[in-house]
Amino acid sequence: MLPSLLLIVALSQPTTSLDARVQEGARATATVPPFQGEPAPPAWLFDAAHAVAAVDTRHYSYEAYAGPKAQWLVRFLMLPEGDEAFREIEQTFLFTSDPKQKPREVLPAEVTFDVQSATWKKQLFNLVDRRDLVKP
Repeated sequence: MLPSLLLIVALSQPTTSLDARVQEGARATATVPPFQGEPAPPAWLFDAAHAVAAVDTRHYSYEAYAGPKAQWLVRFLMLPEGDEAFREIEQTFLFTSDPKQKPREVLPAEVTFDVQSATWKKQLFNLVDRRDLVKP
């Protein structure tokens, strides 16, 4: 009983790691635990993806997928709340291993997302980073 209680308390604590924050002051929610897989995305990917995305909702999801030829597929899923207007709720970008190269915007309809993977143009990308984020 006590170990389960400790696990519940630990999972309910908000994440305070520096990499869970973005320029707008977003932080990881305690509702959905973050996911990290292998290979780990490059350190620059999280910030570079936020620099090109137009995240205009308070609550959103960030997902990174590792693909062939050192490619990274990044997906933002906006989760508008009751007082926020309807908008395009999904953005997807394809990054190469070069942080200086501009990412390609991919139409969300061109990608098939699964629980742990995504497929784009018959290329399989495996989920390596997922975060549920909220801005203050």
